[in-house]
Amino acid sequence: MKNQHKAAYEYEIKYSRTSIWVEGALGLFFVFGSVALAIWLKEWWALFFSLIGAFMLWEAIGRGRQPGPQLKIGRQGIWTFEAGHHPWASVLVEVKTEKNSRSVITWLIIVKRTDPTQEIARLSTDHLDVDVRSLKAHLRRFASR
Repeated sequence: MKNQHKAAYEYEIKYSRTSIWVEGALGLFFVFGSVALAIWLKEWWALFFSLIGAFMLWEAIGRGRQPGPQLKIGRQGIWTFEAGHHPWASVLVEVKTEKNSRSVITWLIIVKRTDPTQEIARLSTDHLDVDVRSLKAHLRRFASR
C-alpha cells in the first residue's frame, strides 16, 4: 500500500461487499444473456452487451481483490488507498453529487488546500461500505478542525 500512515484512524471504510456481489451478478447476467440473445436472434450485434458485462465483472473482481480499507478518516487526517495519508491542514474534502441524463454519482473529492483546482483523490461513494450521510458526519467531525 502506498504511504501507509502508522497512526490509528477512527473510521476505516472498505468496499461494500454487497455492491461487489451485485455488480458481479449483473455482469454475469449481461455476459451470458447477451450470448443467449445473440444465438436466439442470430444477430451478432447483441454480443455488444457482453462487453458491458465483462467490464462490470472486471470492476467487481478488482474491488473484491482489495479487502483492506479504501478510506480512513481520523484526527490526524484522511488516507486513501490510492493517494496515501494527507493531514487536514493540507487538504479540503468535499462530497459532491453529479447528475446527468443517465446517472447520479456521489463522489468523495480530496483537493489541495493551497490549490483547490488540484485534485488528489476521487472515490465513488456508491462502492464504499458507508452511507453518504454518515460519511459527511465523519468528515465534519474531523475536517473542520
